[in-house]
This record gives sequence, C-alpha cells and structure tokens, in this order.
Amino acid sequence: MCLTKFAKHQNKWFITLCLLAVVMSLAGCSNKQHNKTVERDIANAKANASPALSALPIIKNYPIPKYTSEQLRSPFQPNVIQLSNENRLKDPLERFPLDALHLVGVITREQQAWALITAPDGKLYQSTVAGYLGQNNGKISAIHAKQIDILEPVNAGNNLKAQHLTLRMNSPTKFAKAK
Repeated sequence: MCLTKFAKHQNKWFITLCLLAVVMSLAGCSNKQHNKTVERDIANAKANASPALSALPIIKNYPIPKYTSEQLRSPFQPNVIQLSNENRLKDPLERFPLDALHLVGVITREQQAWALITAPDGKLYQSTVAGYLGQNNGKISAIHAKQIDILEPVNAGNNLKAQHLTLRMNSPTKFAKAK
C-alpha cells in the first residue's frame, strides 16, 4: 500500500515537470525581440551577397603544329651507345659498379692476358680483352701489367662517345679516367 502512494505521488511530479517544460519552450518561441534580430541578420546577409558571376571568356582554338621529327631519336628513350649485343649472356662482373671492382693481378695464358678482378661478393673473377664489366656496358679494351683500359659509353649532348677509363692495381684511387 505504501508503494502505490509513492508511485502516485511520483507520477504527479513527472506530469508537473512535463507541463513546465512545454510552457518554458513555448515562452522561448514567443520572444518577439529575438525574432526581429534574426530577421535583421537574414536581411543583412541577403544585402551583402556576392554578385552573380560573369560568363567565362571564349577560348580561341589554336592550330596544332605538325610533328616533323619522326626520323630523329625519341627524347623519351635513353641515349646510349650500344657496345654490346643484347642477346648475349651478361658477364658476372656486369652486376657490380666499376668503382666496386678491384684489379688484383694479371696473368698470361696461351698468349692471352687475363685480368684477375675481385668483386663486392668476395669472389675472384677473370676477364680478357673484349670482356664486359660494370653496370654501364663497360668493355675491356686492353690489359697491361698493372692496369686494364675500359671503354664505357657516355652521352655527350647530342653525340654518343666512348669514355676511356682505367682500373689500376694497387692504386689509392684504383679507378681513373684516362686522358
């Protein structure tokens, strides 16, 4: 019995609070001063609106020039000398840059000179004249007692030239451009 009295009493308070909330919200909507302020702000916004955009200018059509240089080298292709046959098997020394290779000796066998070269992988390789080494199609042009001469293709402006390089044994620089 005590519980039902409490529930009825609680129900009255809930209804009273709901009615109070409705009255307060209606009172907030009837503020005429606030409505005038909002209407004035809307009018100011309409008055300060940006003007309509003008039409875009007409773009002239220009003639497209005819490309007449089909016989010239494409500027999008690499400009290198083709010193090697692309169908050949690559020499193992072509995996390494020239400055990483070390000439450690030269031997002559059956009237032919062989260069003994160590690579960064720690292995000893042998190569002869016309052998390839380095990553830029370097080709051995001569083998001497303490050095090997190498021709490597380079781009010199519009001309393709072979750069003469020397790989020396027991040299502090080990590698030098030939003069």
